[in-house]
Amino acid sequence: MKTLTVATLVGTGALLALGSCMSRDASSAKQERKEDERAYPVVDAPAPSAAPMEMGGAMGGEGLRAGAKSDAAGDVTLGAIGYATRDHEKGEPKAGGKRNEQAGGAPRAWFPESFLWLPLVETNNDGVATVPITVPDSLTTWRVLALAQSRDGAQAGAEANFLSTLPAYVDVVVPGSLYAGDEVMLPVQVVNTTGEAMSAPLSVSATGANGSAAGTLSVGAGGSTSRAVRVVTGAPGTATITASFGDIDQVQKAVPVRPVGRPVDVVRAGAMAADREIDFPGIEGGQFGELALTLWPGAMAVVREEVRLGGGWDEPWVRHGADLSRQLYRLALANAAAGLDEDDAPPDTIRAMRLRAWQPVARAARAPDTATACLLAEGLKGAAEGSLEASLRERMVDQVAREQAADGTWVTAAGTIDQVLALTALCARASDHPGVRLRAQGAFDRNLPRLDDPWLAAWALASGAISDPELADRLREVVKKGLVDGEDGNRFLRPGGAPRPDGWAAGVAEGTGLAALALADDPALAAELATALLGMHRAEGGWGDGFADLLALRALEASFEGNTPPAVTIVVEADGMEVARGTLDATQPHRAVTLLAALSSTAHKLRVRAEPAAPGLVFTARHRAYVPWARPEGAAVEVAVTPPSGLRAGGTGQVAVRVANPSDTPVDVVVGLPAGVRADTSGLDALVASARIQSFTAAEGSITLRGIEGGGWEANLPVTAALAGVLHAAPSTALDARDGDTLYILPPQAWRIGG
Repeated sequence: MKTLTVATLVGTGALLALGSCMSRDASSAKQERKEDERAYPVVDAPAPSAAPMEMGGAMGGEGLRAGAKSDAAGDVTLGAIGYATRDHEKGEPKAGGKRNEQAGGAPRAWFPESFLWLPLVETNNDGVATVPITVPDSLTTWRVLALAQSRDGAQAGAEANFLSTLPAYVDVVVPGSLYAGDEVMLPVQVVNTTGEAMSAPLSVSATGANGSAAGTLSVGAGGSTSRAVRVVTGAPGTATITASFGDIDQVQKAVPVRPVGRPVDVVRAGAMAADREIDFPGIEGGQFGELALTLWPGAMAVVREEVRLGGGWDEPWVRHGADLSRQLYRLALANAAAGLDEDDAPPDTIRAMRLRAWQPVARAARAPDTATACLLAEGLKGAAEGSLEASLRERMVDQVAREQAADGTWVTAAGTIDQVLALTALCARASDHPGVRLRAQGAFDRNLPRLDDPWLAAWALASGAISDPELADRLREVVKKGLVDGEDGNRFLRPGGAPRPDGWAAGVAEGTGLAALALADDPALAAELATALLGMHRAEGGWGDGFADLLALRALEASFEGNTPPAVTIVVEADGMEVARGTLDATQPHRAVTLLAALSSTAHKLRVRAEPAAPGLVFTARHRAYVPWARPEGAAVEVAVTPPSGLRAGGTGQVAVRVANPSDTPVDVVVGLPAGVRADTSGLDALVASARIQSFTAAEGSITLRGIEGGGWEANLPVTAALAGVLHAAPSTALDARDGDTLYILPPQAWRIGG
């Protein structure tokens, strides 16, 4: 733990914001030094002076200053956003010495690009604040930005650098990821930052992969040297490479190992009203099987996940009201997220959701018809008082009241009597006026025989218009008789294709959510229905569309209001053996828990139990295995990728890409690359300049070529390689440039790159 001392801020009680400590561009602190052909750049930066560093930005008559010093014990003290390493002339280990205090007993393994953000630090009456921080294991120059303001309003800013280094250090150059079965030569570099030569044993080992090396290595004064170690990855997971240079330094690097193959998923989901048994069929030809079980603790966990996804996906089809319902659902989510903290509902995400939704909502509100006004009034419930959303809702509520017919209904231009009753229920629910709801109850009375349908009875109850106790009891019985027992022990309501207020056929999610709202006077049954509703949620598609999502959200809010699940232990057994266990934390009621376990691709019987049982728990279980890729046959589009021949680490080559696509089908092509291979963007710029492609994106593991016109296309893409070995590339794909549909997938290829 290092200590940051913020000093000499004129004006007592000043407020200081410490921005991210970020690794400075290493190129400014490095120079090339060659020990042999495999030498790498080394850090060559002097130790910071112990004298105070003057910082820019005046506050009153003085500036913001930083001081740095070392005490006799060698502890590191940080000045005002300054840092001092131990003096290289005082007690640093020489050749054959022991690892110093900065290296510590554990290997260096934490390498973030930035690590500090403190938006509010208050100094004491002397203008000084001390902030404890933990400096990462990266050996680099760190840049710290500070902004300060006194109580009188004076402001200042300052920037300081500090160096994190060792007399000698070892590093392993690893890629961002590898594939199972890759054979790669990883460079291991040793750098000597002192003025004397040193010699020590170099040891390299691997877990999650095969590979090791050992021997004595000598490094000249101020020099560096490197060795290449052969590593072969095994099963998917994480490969950890550990390298040590005597007792002076030890570093540990983790590399994700991805499976080679096409993922095949079998998904099961449901509610945890009781212990659950799940049958998973075998996945033929699969390997590297795994199980991921996610447990959702109640409604706010779903709100949190939906916020993370930005309010779900827009429907790919076009239909009346679909987009408006989705945007209203996003606004309702943003309002519901007020119960979450900023980690679960980041303000930037909430703001983006509101901005995305507001424009289509405002357009729809300019001259809405009756159904649109009712939907807007319902969707904008919960808006903050005094907001634009709240004022818009007031206008919609007034319009809904004005457009109620004399018989208490709201009528659209076209629609059956059942649709009119459903719309009447929605409008009455959206309105807060007692007279409006009283007239709506009269409409339900006059159409009582139609309310023998559980769907319409649920709408009438959920409208809030039924004040007659006898009528309410009768309708509740109708709804209860319409509930269907599910396999998981919960019940749900199946509308049977009955019309929604927007005219589209209702599904099970709408029926179950509406039943939960209708039976709010029976909290236990409403919670059971809401739990079943949670089990219908899918991360990739919510409950189906915007209207279903909005109705489900309202049901969850009403059924689980104030419900915080207790601490619950989740146990997963496969074929009678425990494979995973986890705990829902009662202090974190909004967070889902995901349990992972290796699970072969054969058939399995799972048992999931909660200890103790709790309402409002649902799960999604995914069994995934990877099957061999197969080249598509009979596809209208084809892609061929030929890796460069004779490509060597540190060299360049040409990837031959050939595309055959119909003249009326423009495509985007994603060319998969192996680890350590990157595009030469200057060559791709030439393709754009010659109009061969519209644009490109070069990323780790791929090159995306956009706007390839039909009729056939081929080109050579220049690439550079940083690693040697036999490395698998990602699959290459062709996408329809108009709608993003996948038209062709080329199975992964193995590239042979020389050392």
